[in-house]
Amino acid sequence: MGDVIIIEKHLDGNNRLTMHYSKCVNEATIKILRYLGCIVTREGHTVTVDSTNVNRNDVPDNLMREMRSSIVFLGGILGRMGKAVLSTPGGCEIGLRPIDLHLSSMEQFGATVTTENGFLVCSAEEKGLIGTRITLSFPSVGATENILSENGQDIIVLGGPLTQSYLQETTGYKQDITLNFGGNISHKLYFGINFTMQTLWYDKFQKLSEKGENPNDFQTEFEEFTHTYRESTNGIGFNIKAGIIYRPVAGLRLGATISTPTWTRLRNENFETMDARVYQEHYYEESPLNAFQYDITSPLRWGLGVAYTFGNVALISVDYENTNYGSIRFKTDNSMHPADVEYYNKANSAIRTNFKRVNNVRAGMEIKPIQQLSLRFGYNYYDSAEKYFDGDIHYASAGIGFTTKSNIFMDLAYRQQCNWLSEDYELYDTQYIPGLPETLVNSKYMNWKLLFTFGCRF
Repeated sequence: MGDVIIIEKHLDGNNRLTMHYSKCVNEATIKILRYLGCIVTREGHTVTVDSTNVNRNDVPDNLMREMRSSIVFLGGILGRMGKAVLSTPGGCEIGLRPIDLHLSSMEQFGATVTTENGFLVCSAEEKGLIGTRITLSFPSVGATENILSENGQDIIVLGGPLTQSYLQETTGYKQDITLNFGGNISHKLYFGINFTMQTLWYDKFQKLSEKGENPNDFQTEFEEFTHTYRESTNGIGFNIKAGIIYRPVAGLRLGATISTPTWTRLRNENFETMDARVYQEHYYEESPLNAFQYDITSPLRWGLGVAYTFGNVALISVDYENTNYGSIRFKTDNSMHPADVEYYNKANSAIRTNFKRVNNVRAGMEIKPIQQLSLRFGYNYYDSAEKYFDGDIHYASAGIGFTTKSNIFMDLAYRQQCNWLSEDYELYDTQYIPGLPETLVNSKYMNWKLLFTFGCRF
């Protein structure tokens, strides 16, 4: 009969299921999957199924009769397509193959079950499926598979109205300690080099919560659910930056800079909790603290600039910077576990695929009404680093600076983002949920910064 014994299976984020088995796979299974639109490949004892392009909701009678357990396709097709059309299952003639449990379970989920021209038609296209608690009249592996396929993998069903909320908080800092050397030749050519050590800390907190408006609308007597996630990252890095300035005529300055990649070692810790109230009971779970360490290299940067000074009264400048974010790399070595090496190699591949080279422009003006006081105005354009996201940002800024005769300086600046950015958020993956909108929340935002600097030149 060619029964499959699955030793290991893996479902990735691209609708691909990989199975490793010890006995042969039923050819009828593969025929049905391919008929539905799946891409099925076999290599030795491994079968990979890609369901991205599934486009049918029926299984022909001749294929159904090749496989005694073909009824298990019912829940998956109904959950994915909203409707399933199947003939009664076939296969060998060992006894009757009652499917009442399968059909009654679909009806309890809200599907209508009818017979048309000898075919079973299960449909949830009008009202969708509803959440419910199912108790089988006797144990059935096949019926359980259908229930899980319908309600646990391909579809999310709601029993009643929900109040949903999402909160995200991010905090952190980056600190640079710089050692600088510089000089000039005949007051025409100036050069300098910086050795910088960076330390950073970043903390992110996310909270997703749902509350049922009326627990009686839910078979589970659902009241509320809360998921929290906290992630903290800290690390230390090092880079070198060099630059030159050339003064061909009085007041005019031409410059160029180059910055090495920043070589950084980071430590990440994350922790999450889940809290739920269903069946008039309270359930709470928390994860162990997950901690790991890794090395990352940022991209090389280079830039050009031009500035003109009007005596000691004013200055205008324009700077251009170029960097390739697709060159960011996670470092791997022979001491790592093979699974970690594979993970970081895939991350590096994703970076190359999704990030690009950018062009950034900065323009500014400084006016000094008196020697110790400076007024500053600026404009910044930052090209989006992502290939497939329109995230270009424009900033305008203004500031005031004061320098004492002993070379102590203080600066206060305000920067305002000039354009709105928009992002869509989904609390669920709604791609295969009939009747639900694809976008639940649209976030439109801009930001501002207030910066204060205190220093001493010596």
